[in-house]
Amino acid sequence: DLAGNQGIMRQITLDELAKHNKETDCWLAIQNKVYNVTPYMKFHPGGIDELMKGAGLNATQIFNDVHPWVN
Repeated sequence: DLAGNQGIMRQITLDELAKHNKETDCWLAIQNKVYNVTPYMKFHPGGIDELMKGAGLNATQIFNDVHPWVN
């Protein structure tokens, strides 16, 4: 239950997404889906700094630029 909401899907506003912009609380949106990447930070191959570029943002373009083979 990474989101802390017992697995219930819900709408996330851009204002709410923007609040989760810290290394200890990091959400990002990719293709209209919001991901809590906080637990993944230390495992990301590109490092924490790469994930922080999209923290609290719609990171779709950032993701697509770095991962062009993913569709």
